[in-house]
Amino acid sequence: MACSFYTSNGKYWIDLRKNDRKKYREEKQKFVDDLIQQLEQKYPGISNDIEMVDFATPASVLRYTNNWQGSAQGWLPGKNVIASSPISFKLPNLKNFYYASHWNRPGGGVPVALNMARDVAKLICKENQVDFKVIKK
Repeated sequence: MACSFYTSNGKYWIDLRKNDRKKYREEKQKFVDDLIQQLEQKYPGISNDIEMVDFATPASVLRYTNNWQGSAQGWLPGKNVIASSPISFKLPNLKNFYYASHWNRPGGGVPVALNMARDVAKLICKENQVDFKVIKK
């Protein structure tokens, strides 16, 4: 089972880990204990089946990936958030450079990064008047 919770206060977790590791670990454990208690109410006996727990905070993400402000995905980008890609694939005045990452589109994560890479490949093909083809084996 995977449970995801979103926080708009990544700074809290990052600062807590930086300034008070003991309290940071205690806060993480309290969160896990509360979650298991709630799951136990909904699914009696589930706590007996839990083999492993991993609780990652924005501080964890920052530590493992150095991702900006500990974001597990991309923060909401740019002004035009309803565009197919609110952040451009290119940088001005930098020839032959294309940017594809989970920061290009809201939602982020690996699936978005892969989709962005595909979109950049299509753009490069279009700019070079080459048909984009998917090769299936």
